[in-house]
Amino acid sequence: MNVPAYTSPTLCLGRTFDLETSRACADVFPSSSDLPIKPMNFNKFSFKYQVVKSSKDVNDLLDVSGELSLKIKANLLKVEGAGQYINESKLEEGTTSLLAVMKCTTRKWTSQLIHHPLCALIPTSFPSNTKSVTYGVEMVASLKFKSSSKSTKEQIKGSAEGQLKIGAVNAGLKASLDKLSAECNDVSDIAIKYYATDSPDKLPTTVEDLVLLIEKFPSRLKNLNDGKGIPISFELVPIKSIFPTAKVYLQQQASAYEIENLDSCFNDLQTTKGLVSNLMRRNQRLVVLLFLTFKVLRNPSR
Repeated sequence: MNVPAYTSPTLCLGRTFDLETSRACADVFPSSSDLPIKPMNFNKFSFKYQVVKSSKDVNDLLDVSGELSLKIKANLLKVEGAGQYINESKLEEGTTSLLAVMKCTTRKWTSQLIHHPLCALIPTSFPSNTKSVTYGVEMVASLKFKSSSKSTKEQIKGSAEGQLKIGAVNAGLKASLDKLSAECNDVSDIAIKYYATDSPDKLPTTVEDLVLLIEKFPSRLKNLNDGKGIPISFELVPIKSIFPTAKVYLQQQASAYEIENLDSCFNDLQTTKGLVSNLMRRNQRLVVLLFLTFKVLRNPSR
């Protein structure tokens, strides 16, 4: 099981994790120097964009579970950076929403705990342990706009992936960004929001600005931890896979369908709340008249 680092920034290799509360807990070893670690270099990037029409589309693009998404929307988890989009991903009537996600991964550190002589020290009161940490950098961009052709704009979608080379634009990424620019060339009333661990010198306000920012995004690694970046995801494994004799409490999980349905309902409620708020702002005088009429009908003698 993988979780984004922005959902639990205090996690680290060998630290246990409570799935029920999504909180980091006790460390496996008192000192990180005792932890056997295997490094692995990746130096890859992935870029995806598409029109989002449901909370499932958002979760799939961000690679988060429906359960985590619900916890963030319900303010049970405080997130920063790319995760902030989940809290603000409200679909609006008459507006097309497009989500673009760029992720650069540099390396992965994996703890070698299986059959380690110190496994007896592992706390068994929590069901999961952090097996690996992936480093890099990621960004999310949200585009909202009005388009003349609804059927065409709903098909906007693209992706690219390849080797990460700081200072050079990958040909596949360039082609994907050119396609994005062409697909958005006739949209109007465009609004762009940018989410990342750090802010660029200039926030994008046009598609051209965003394309340029994405092209240069890998270069931001130069100033982050000697090019390694920051933790962007954690791999969690059951304690029992490391310490077979451990007796742990296993949380009863809702089915994926139930969580997806609940997430969708929560999204509908947020959208409805936004529509009602907008309606009230636009029709304050009408609301006052309706209130007075209702009051008179309830008390006709006054």
